[in-house]
Amino acid sequence: MSIYATIKGGITITPPIPLADIDPASHHLPANRPAWASLPIANLAFHLDETNGVADRLVPAVAFGYKIGHPAGELEEIIAAHGAGRTFAGELEIIEEEGDRATIGVVDDHVVEEFSDDW
Repeated sequence: MSIYATIKGGITITPPIPLADIDPASHHLPANRPAWASLPIANLAFHLDETNGVADRLVPAVAFGYKIGHPAGELEEIIAAHGAGRTFAGELEIIEEEGDRATIGVVDDHVVEEFSDDW
């Protein structure tokens, strides 16, 4: 198993979370990731619909491979903080540089992880 991986996919949030309900210091807000940081502070970031002032989904914080933390744990924390009255749906696929794969999804408001045999 490698420590470097790429995350693909996304988790939709219905109804979206008003930006006023998200802590301005949240590591999941794209503006809080310093441009100089070579590694993300968080694995997941809110996708912002600034026209409507909401976060409508969770997406990978960066689009390239990096040392991965615990995206399932981040997703659980976000659902615990913002899940009341909302549905989170979708999948994130984690692909390690050696080819190992894992999938993270949401089923009945619970985070579910599936790992390849080699993980």
